Amino acid sequence: MICIPRLLAAALTGAAVVLPALPVSAQWVASGRWGSEDRWRYVTPGSWQVLRSDHEAHPVSIHAEGENHLGRIAIWCRPDSGESMLQFDAYRGDALHQPLAVSATASPPADRVTLVIGEQRFERALQYDPAQRVWTARDMLDEAFLQAFAWGSRMQMLNAQGAEITSFRLNGSGAAVSALNAACQE
Repeated sequence: MICIPRLLAAALTGAAVVLPALPVSAQWVASGRWGSEDRWRYVTPGSWQVLRSDHEAHPVSIHAEGENHLGRIAIWCRPDSGESMLQFDAYRGDALHQPLAVSATASPPADRVTLVIGEQRFERALQYDPAQRVWTARDMLDEAFLQAFAWGSRMQMLNAQGAEITSFRLNGSGAAVSALNAACQE
């Protein structure tokens, strides 16, 4: 049996707590990988990451990957206006419309989606940008959604026909909501 001095044991314990934390500049690198290209760690789908930036428009955002790495979601707010946004990308399924292009005169196509948390349902419209392959929704963070999100265990994203697009576990969602509230109420 190895004998470790108490001070060294305390230092190792502290390092074990701090090392898994993502650096401020951390971001999604690839399926399950968060950090940077040369320094990343695996994060289980449905574990919500709080990312902080120097960007005035959204200094705090929360992120997670869907089950089986099917889609990635980010939610943030603008402290100056109270506006909130959701961005959904990295989706390669067929439950959402994904036209290759949109004419310059047409508005981007919208998909009606339902976010289901427990017994509560939240209707949203996702606008698709074919150039970026990303869907966005505005005005995401009403009080009922935040409460359900913070206390729920799973969130399903369904299309207008009721088919599942993807689902997210809500691991760490309470801390994520706290971070958004702190940033949005500055």
